[in-house]
Amino acid sequence: MVRIVDCKGMPCPLPIITLRRAMAECEPGAELEVRLDSELSAHNVQRYLADHGVYLSLTQADGLYSGRFANPSALATEELPACATVLPEGGLNLSPTSSIGPEAPRASLVIIDADTLGRGCDELGGLLIKGLLSTLTEWDTPPTHVVLMNGGVRLAVGQSGTVETLRQLEHAGTAVWLCGTCVDHFGLAGELGVGQVRNMYDISRAISAAPRVIRL
Repeated sequence: MVRIVDCKGMPCPLPIITLRRAMAECEPGAELEVRLDSELSAHNVQRYLADHGVYLSLTQADGLYSGRFANPSALATEELPACATVLPEGGLNLSPTSSIGPEAPRASLVIIDADTLGRGCDELGGLLIKGLLSTLTEWDTPPTHVVLMNGGVRLAVGQSGTVETLRQLEHAGTAVWLCGTCVDHFGLAGELGVGQVRNMYDISRAISAAPRVIRL
C-alpha cells in the first residue's frame, strides 16, 4: 500500500517535517507518494530527498506536484530540514536534484533576541521565527540551550503561538532560558508559559561552554 504524504497548503518548513516523520514511520523500501501545491516546496522536497540518496521525479498538473519513491533504508544524520530561500534559475527542475549532503550534528546554543526573524515586514518575520523554531524540534541533536533575550522573551508568553514548540524542545532535553532583565523590562513575569528565567551570569557561562553558538 502506498503511503500518501499530503503536504498541500503547508508553509515552509512543514512539508519537510511532515515528510521526514512519515519516512521515519515507514519500513525501508515502503512506497510513499508526496503531494504538494507549491513550486518552492516541491524543490525543497526534491533537495531533501536527494540528501538521503533518493532522486525524486515530480509530475506537475494544475498547480499540483506529486511523485513516488521507495523509503530509504535509513535517514541520514541531519540538523535542519531543507528550506530554500530562492528557486533555481529558470524555475523548478522536475528531474532529480543534486545535493551537497547534510552536515554532521554538533551541540549548539541558540540565541534568539527578537520575536520576529529578519527585517522588512514584522508579520512575515513572525511567521518565519515560528517556522524556524519548529525546525529546531526536528534536529537529531537538539540544541543544548535556547536563550531568549530582549524581544525574544515574548516568544515564551502564553498567547505567542510558539510556547508549545518551545515546550517540545524542553521535552527533547533543551534548556529554554529567558533573560531575567528582559522579562522584567517588558513586564512579562506573570505571562510566561515556558522556560526558566536566568541571570546574565548563568547565560554567559552557558555561552562560554557551548561548542557552537548560533544567533538568530
